[in-house]
Amino acid sequence: MKKPLKLQSAMEYLMTYGWSILIIAIVLVTLFELGIFNTSSLGPKLPPGSCQVFRPGGPGSVSNINLEGTCNNELPQTVSTFVGNGNYISVNKEFFQGNSFTIIGWVYWPPGTNLASPPSGNGDLGYAWSGQPPGTPDQGFGIFSRSGKWYLNFWADDIECSQGPVAGTWYQLGASWNSITKQQIVWVNGSDICSRTSSGILKTNSILVLGSGIGTWDGSAYMGGDMANIQIYNTSLSANDIQALYKEGIGGVPIKLQNLIGWWPLNGNANDYSGNNNNGQQNGGAYITNWQNGYIAP
Repeated sequence: MKKPLKLQSAMEYLMTYGWSILIIAIVLVTLFELGIFNTSSLGPKLPPGSCQVFRPGGPGSVSNINLEGTCNNELPQTVSTFVGNGNYISVNKEFFQGNSFTIIGWVYWPPGTNLASPPSGNGDLGYAWSGQPPGTPDQGFGIFSRSGKWYLNFWADDIECSQGPVAGTWYQLGASWNSITKQQIVWVNGSDICSRTSSGILKTNSILVLGSGIGTWDGSAYMGGDMANIQIYNTSLSANDIQALYKEGIGGVPIKLQNLIGWWPLNGNANDYSGNNNNGQQNGGAYITNWQNGYIAP
């Protein structure tokens, strides 16, 4: 029996155009994965150095300091990516000397990253910051993902939070310590996710390292992802302050300028835009423009 004419025509149509439809579908899925359809990628991007802190009295001064340039929290053009242990930024400055502090920034791990189990031969994966002299494990500082959970290394009085990051999502990540109350806090997306008190004094005599645990007891640890907009303050910021920074988004500018001691937007370079001239030294790594995938504006 011959096939009905309409059915035969439909089959011929599918055979003729099916491959074209499949190719178009694959292209659309690829563009989606690259973040092309992410609305955050459609807005204007600020070039490197568009906003910085101006200190009339020079580095370290606090009188009459202010922001200058385009400081409207627009998205950056680039973020910094750290692939392996040899990719990091070093800052020749002793930031942690027993005083209150807050360090906060934005972090991201690509989809498919196994944050619960680092590659063979490596230490903790997701090592965002460190500030520890070699050979003194009880005087170190690091905040990262250990076994898939947010984790703060602090003077051998560490915090392992009950939750952790998911690969493929941007997070605002930070930590603070109050030298009076002795309270440690791990901050994620504007909220206190775990905290405790510690009698130890965080004191290091080494440089600050962004993106790696190199030079610490966990020297093989590395970030394995992207980072942006790192800020350090010489005070323990309040919950309202942290929430305000989170709502500014990944391109947000610092608050409480009198307490700001370092600011690395990582938008194209490792320069410090806090006005304190704590520029970073680039060791490998790269700056990427297609970073918007996984970022949702607060």
